Parts: sequence; C-alpha cells; structure tokens
Amino acid sequence: MNKPIFGLIIALVTLAASPALASLTYIYGGSEITAGTTSTYTAYNTVEAAYNDFSGRYASLQTETFEGFGSLVDQPNSSLGIAFGTITSGSAGYIGSTTTTQADYDETPLANSLYYYSNGTPGSASGKGDFTLDLDQAHHALGFYATDWHDQGGTVILEVGGVDGTGAGWTEFINVRDLTGTMDSGSLVYFSFFSDLAFDTVTFKASGGDGYGIDNLTVGAPTPIPGAVWLLGSGLIGLIGLRRRSA
Repeated sequence: MNKPIFGLIIALVTLAASPALASLTYIYGGSEITAGTTSTYTAYNTVEAAYNDFSGRYASLQTETFEGFGSLVDQPNSSLGIAFGTITSGSAGYIGSTTTTQADYDETPLANSLYYYSNGTPGSASGKGDFTLDLDQAHHALGFYATDWHDQGGTVILEVGGVDGTGAGWTEFINVRDLTGTMDSGSLVYFSFFSDLAFDTVTFKASGGDGYGIDNLTVGAPTPIPGAVWLLGSGLIGLIGLRRRSA
C-alpha cells in the first residue's frame, strides 16, 4: 500500500537585490511505500505531477538516463561524462542496476535499468558521499528522481553555483531535507529547481544516513525563465529560506 507523504510543492525564494544573488524556485513531490509491495513509481501521482510540471515548462530538455553505462555497472567512478556535463565523485558514486532489500524503491533504477548511486561501495547500502555535476554550458533548471532519500537521519544539500551578468560568482545552498523532511527507507521523490541566474555547477553534499540513487537527470533549455510565467501557471505555496555566499 502506498502512503503519500507530501503533495506537489512549489516554493519561491527571491533574495535581496545584488549583482550576485539568485531567485530560486523548487518543485517537488514524493511518496513512501510499505516494504515488500510491487507497485511501480508511475503509480504515484504526486511524483509524476512534479515531473510533469518541470518538463512542461520547456520545449527542449536534455536527460541523462545512465542507460549508456552498462559496462561500468558496480564500478566506482571518479569522473563520469554524461549527456550535458561531467559528474565527479572521487570514489563516492557508481552506476547501479539492482535494488537493495530495504523496500520496493530503494536505490533502484526508475525508468529503465540503470541509475547513479551515491555510495562508492557496490552491494552496500551504508554511507554516502558528495558528487558534483559540472555542466557543459550554463542552465537555468535541473530536475531528477531520487530514491531512498533522507532516511536513517541522512541529509542532502545542493550547492548551486554560477556567474552572473557582471562576471561575479554566486553560490546558493538548498537544504533538501528542510523541504521534504525525514523519510523512510524506500521513498521516491522528484525534485527540480529553477534559477533566474544561469548556473554551471551543482554539488550534491550529503551527511549521515545511507546511500541514495538518482535517475533521469534533466536540464531545461539554457534560456532565462520569465518569473511571471511559472508563477501564474503554478501558484505559490510556501517560502523557504536559503543561505548565500558570494564566490
């Protein structure tokens, strides 16, 4: 039996006027399940609503499904070239193809058969490490599925960075656990964010808990997003604070 834990959430942060401040918007939805069930992720309306909201904003999307890395399964990779950039992780990440036994979703591939796992020890669910996505060109939006997130006391923070129109560097921190809350093993989330300033790097910073998987990592077309358009289309539900530092 599935157990929805939160619906589709849209949150806006607009920071004070400054050459190196960004306005960020988040869309996320997720579900938890009972261990041993056999439902697929497509049955969870809040997750798919979050994905559809993100993907419906762009005529052009680039998606990394990780299906082209069959020869690298269960081999930790320090650098992985993907469809629109590079993931670097030291020994903290690898391509996975199977689930653990925690629950139905766990760190499983979602749409096809392969996914990216945050743990550098194939076959083990313990521990997780940081990894960084460096984009080939700056973008304004990123979305992905995440499995088994924020259980066992774990926390994921996204460090987003780029350069503004004046050449000044900027960095924002998104504490994802503050948005989604603590989750049980086997959870599934679709998370996306939009920025009025283009970003070219995103670091997934993790602490505590066990590993997690991501799949269908997607960027929107590298053009600015008119703020009024998505606000009128979606509605504003809540405000979430961020910490900022200039590079």
